[in-house]
Amino acid sequence: MRVFCEVVASLVGYEFDDLDWLAVETALPGTDDEQEERWYDYPLVGSTARLDLKLARSVGGSEISVEAKRSDESRSRRPVSWWRQTERTSRI
Repeated sequence: MRVFCEVVASLVGYEFDDLDWLAVETALPGTDDEQEERWYDYPLVGSTARLDLKLARSVGGSEISVEAKRSDESRSRRPVSWWRQTERTSRI
């Protein structure tokens, strides 16, 4: 999951570091992908755009659901897009 976050962050010009990972890693155990209010929001404000990550664990499973919303705020002419991916992993 950390490598995923690093790659996604690099797409908007953000350097995802140890402190970012500590925040995400610490928050994930308290999340639940079936309850929207228990998703963890993590903004990545890069040099080219802002990407808002939402992450949540599958309760009782090893899957992590991810949603991302890119907010260009006039830095680029690309449209804002939503996507969702589920990563299957046995360790975080």
